[in-house]
Amino acid sequence: MDTWLKNAITIVNKSLDKIETISYENLVYVFYDHLSNRNLALLISKLYNKDVDEIYFEIDKIISQKRYDTNIVSNIILELEKNGFQEWIDEDD
Repeated sequence: MDTWLKNAITIVNKSLDKIETISYENLVYVFYDHLSNRNLALLISKLYNKDVDEIYFEIDKIISQKRYDTNIVSNIILELEKNGFQEWIDEDD
């Protein structure tokens, strides 16, 4: 498993207790600007045990149709930042 993926999964798991209660569309929005669609699909598929190709083809629809909740997204980002999200972003720059 690539380091970026392992680290992203670790940050999410540390930050979000019950990921199954959070719609994956919200995490798509959180990570959309930081990963290619292929890598984003891979991350979401690992976190939610979903088919990577199915997620890949949904990503642009999720973003364009705004199938996410900005209040939930804000809370997710706050929790992720407590566990190294910004450092993870900065690693790729």
